[in-house]
Amino acid sequence: MWRGRCRFRKRAVSITEKDYTLDVNGLFSDVDDAVLGHELARVYKRLITRCHAGHYLLPESALSQSSLIRSNKVKTVHKGLLYDSMDSAVIKIPDVCRADECEELLQCLPTLAKIRHPTLPLLYGAIIDPLGVSVTLVYEWVQGRDLQCFLHCVDSQDSVNMMFASEIFFGLHHLHSQRPPVVHDDMSLQNILVDESGSIPRIKILKSGMRLSRDQPVDRQDKLHVAPEVLAGAIPSEAADIFSYGCLLLFLLARFLPYRVNQQQCDVPDEWPETVGWEKTELIRSCLQIDPDNRPSSSDMLATLQGDVSSCLEPTSIGAQH
Repeated sequence: MWRGRCRFRKRAVSITEKDYTLDVNGLFSDVDDAVLGHELARVYKRLITRCHAGHYLLPESALSQSSLIRSNKVKTVHKGLLYDSMDSAVIKIPDVCRADECEELLQCLPTLAKIRHPTLPLLYGAIIDPLGVSVTLVYEWVQGRDLQCFLHCVDSQDSVNMMFASEIFFGLHHLHSQRPPVVHDDMSLQNILVDESGSIPRIKILKSGMRLSRDQPVDRQDKLHVAPEVLAGAIPSEAADIFSYGCLLLFLLARFLPYRVNQQQCDVPDEWPETVGWEKTELIRSCLQIDPDNRPSSSDMLATLQGDVSSCLEPTSIGAQH
């Protein structure tokens, strides 16, 4: 049994109002081989065991006052209260009724649960429902607007744009530094949130590392931030994330995205705003190379950037936590 204390924040929160109890044996009894099938039931049991051993398995009673934010055929997103005290982003993945999908969760959840970085929302834990064949992920709630909306509504200065570029880079580098590396796979303007709850707006990178086999955007061909090799059917990699980061950097500094000539060719304008500068131009061009082998890794960028580019991408207050 696990009870009484939330262990998914840097500072523990004592629970006094209620007694939240996790019945692991009851969860195991809900895994019915006859209903789920032998293979799926086996993976569900492994998933429950792994989450419980890592202390990020949550009781269903931990969530309350949930309100729907958006929904599609892949998942629903709610805003809820965790232990009646913490605002949380609740992502419910219904119909996890295939062994390969459950296996994907089994592989990625341990890595996601241990990630601690200022630009990445904390994963508080997971609620597993074998009877309803669903898995619910409970994340830190972030109050703010996506990056595209923020830049459209706020005339931000170059220094703020470069602070955003720095925070996105170091968040991405932190994901790629995990063992095994975490590939984001959808580094778009809509998945970069600007947290406006403090005195200084800060970046939060959403949807990191959670890519189920069915979770593929149907309009992928129209997304300019998607790397050409991914459009051609390749498995997303760290190099694909670097391509997407180059698109984000281009938009932050020059307010335009590369235009796609065809599936194998992505181009950028010949003329750049003077404020971008030669060093930043070369950095963006290197990230947007068509051949993924010619793009720098985040470690390469961290080690080799010099002069003006390194000064604008060097760690600020968030960098001290790497």
